[in-house]
Amino acid sequence: MTVGSFCDINNCFVGFDVEFRSERKLKRFSIMEFNPEQITKRRVVLGMSRKSLAQVAGMTYNAVWRIETGQREPLAGTLAALAKALRLKTVNYFFQ
Repeated sequence: MTVGSFCDINNCFVGFDVEFRSERKLKRFSIMEFNPEQITKRRVVLGMSRKSLAQVAGMTYNAVWRIETGQREPLAGTLAALAKALRLKTVNYFFQ
């Protein structure tokens, strides 16, 4: 079993990859997928506007808007900047 995150140009995944052998077959399961609604949820809880989140994260308003609305998949570095701006210790919060 491995734990970690993976991002490519189209998707971002984090969680556990579970491997097990069953009758000579190897199966892998990726448990969590990026959920842009978690960014909005956390931002609202903190009383932040998209503009203020963008400023704190070092991004543009447009980039934050696209990520929150699911029009853009963020890269790992972008997720890290958003997590820090939203006072989160890890990016795992975005994968619930």
